[in-house]
Amino acid sequence: MNARPGSRLIHCLVGALLLTSPGLLLSAPVNAKAESLPSAGDSFTLTAHDGSRFESDRLKGKIVLLYFGFTSCPDVCPLELSNIGRALHALPDDQVTGLFVTIDPSRDTVERLASYVTFFHPDLIGLTGTEEEIREVANQYNISYRRIEQGTSYTMEHPANVYVLDPEGTIRAMAPFGSTSEHLVRLVRGIAADSAAMSGQD
Repeated sequence: MNARPGSRLIHCLVGALLLTSPGLLLSAPVNAKAESLPSAGDSFTLTAHDGSRFESDRLKGKIVLLYFGFTSCPDVCPLELSNIGRALHALPDDQVTGLFVTIDPSRDTVERLASYVTFFHPDLIGLTGTEEEIREVANQYNISYRRIEQGTSYTMEHPANVYVLDPEGTIRAMAPFGSTSEHLVRLVRGIAADSAAMSGQD
């Protein structure tokens, strides 16, 4: 039996709605206090959309806009990545990096990621890996996701927050689903100002 029309959209949107459900990542206010944000834990290594191995330590010194999703997502992920892409266009290249980590590595090959992420911004980095590698990184950010079967295919249920990491890799904010690109730009500029002020005190 085929899935009802629109059910793929519904399941992808569920990720945004479930942010307030027990057991899944809560959507924190954008200006949330540090103690309300998850800890990113250790550094990680995944495979970038150009086929190279990507080590998260190379991000040190840059502010990062980080999003977990999948390329087959019909609505939520494209909206969030469009906002990230517009924010990247409005910010200096040497100040901020955008990362898209797939939660669907079985379908999101390096080639598929390459054509997908560069549509939103030429410098947006797509990351994939084995199921185990992806799950380990997702756990570091308290990301809960699961596969939803739909007849002969499937979709993915996931949260839709954009994480904003400071130059030291600390999570400074979570922008909830629907946050505008202008809001992301303000967050990045605020974190950049704070980092500059801290550097001046050293």
